[in-house]
Amino acid sequence: MGHEGESGQDPPELTQLLSQLAEVVRSPEEMQRIESFFRIHGQMYDVRRAAAEAEVERTKERLAAMVTANAESLKLHFEAYKNLTVLDSGALVAFALVTHNLVPSPVQLSLLSVAYACVLVSLIASLAMMFVVGDRVYEMMSPGLSADKKRVWRIVIRVMDALAIGAFVLGLVLFLLFLSVNL
Repeated sequence: MGHEGESGQDPPELTQLLSQLAEVVRSPEEMQRIESFFRIHGQMYDVRRAAAEAEVERTKERLAAMVTANAESLKLHFEAYKNLTVLDSGALVAFALVTHNLVPSPVQLSLLSVAYACVLVSLIASLAMMFVVGDRVYEMMSPGLSADKKRVWRIVIRVMDALAIGAFVLGLVLFLLFLSVNL
């Protein structure tokens, strides 16, 4: 059912329905009751529609806030991986500098080799994760990816994430172990 227009006139559907009822109903009081019922029904419909539109607006606002929060989270992840790549690069230089200047005849070179390898793996994983974060923005903005592809992608992300951080820590521990053996 419609509602009264801005000009104060009944919408055509209500006018047509009331004229059809006027042919069937003979009493003016009964006709007024029916007309009142339709007006109340129209007002209730307007209230429900307004509530539904308000809920849609609140949902849009929540969705926009979620997208903004996700974008900010991705920025922080990108910065963390960028900082980790700087730490990895610095660790490689420090390893070379310390082993060249402080350890003239090293023993347990396997510890040093594995430490270098771990930091290199961390550097590569961190660089890869910077690209992954960019892809996550794409994934967030394109909902057409299948659930299976998203699940596999999440596993790859978790493994790369663990490699980026875990390999760096392991590389540092092994390097410190190498230094304790050689100094």
